[in-house]
Amino acid sequence: SRNASGRFCVALPFRDVVFAETGSQPVTTVSDLSSSHGLGSSRSMALKRLFNLEQRLSKDQALYDAYRSFMDEYLSLGHMKIATRPGKYFIPHHAVVKRDGDVSKLRVVFDASAKSSSGTSLNDSLCIG
Repeated sequence: SRNASGRFCVALPFRDVVFAETGSQPVTTVSDLSSSHGLGSSRSMALKRLFNLEQRLSKDQALYDAYRSFMDEYLSLGHMKIATRPGKYFIPHHAVVKRDGDVSKLRVVFDASAKSSSGTSLNDSLCIG
């Protein structure tokens, strides 16, 4: 479906593992975000990673500027937005820098494999593919 600005919005396909009535054969089913999928809170873990990232960025102005530029671009492209209501799951992110002489390439890595308070990650909860 499309939102008010015409952009496509697709729900993430969460998976639930259920057991068939005939035995203990696990069956994977697809559910939406409103269903119970075992994903706990990740706020405290994500905050710890954010504070570590901020400490790292404060020691290298060029890295800070590149990271800030990436995040500003990500925001302007509409890939993320400021949250208007409290969230439950936060995806931590960090910088990966490839230095080649005077040239440095930065990419931001989002860690959807980070475990939530329930021990389950976002990657664990989503369908593969």
